[in-house]
Amino acid sequence: MNIKKLHGKDGELVLTHKGTVFARAERFTAELTEVSALTQTGRIGVYAVGTGYRAGLRLNDIYITDEATVDEIMKELDRGVMPEIGFQGKFRRGDGLAERIVFKNCSLAGELDYTGLIKGFVWEMNLTANELTEEHIGQFKNHG
Repeated sequence: MNIKKLHGKDGELVLTHKGTVFARAERFTAELTEVSALTQTGRIGVYAVGTGYRAGLRLNDIYITDEATVDEIMKELDRGVMPEIGFQGKFRRGDGLAERIVFKNCSLAGELDYTGLIKGFVWEMNLTANELTEEHIGQFKNHG
């Protein structure tokens, strides 16, 4: 399985919900993995065939800036609705220049402890990017 990673830091990362910025993160790691499915040819031949890509985001040191939006997200979770979260970040390319990466439709991944989330609270989360474009894949392949 081929894995490419991008890293960003220094607070150039924001999280949005329905167009509203609700948090800033100090660091992120975005990981692109190739997704494959097993296929059988003949009686004994089983091969993995690439079917696409999946991107996962790990955000660290998230600082909540808008409690009302976080409350809305929590209410959605309590109702069993997965909130759509946007992510915008910058990463440093090999040549030292910054490049922006945007994921518009992300969902929460893994366990989430949201007890006591208030403005200023430092938090960590994992997201799965649900909409990958050729541009995203190119950014990972060229700079990951």
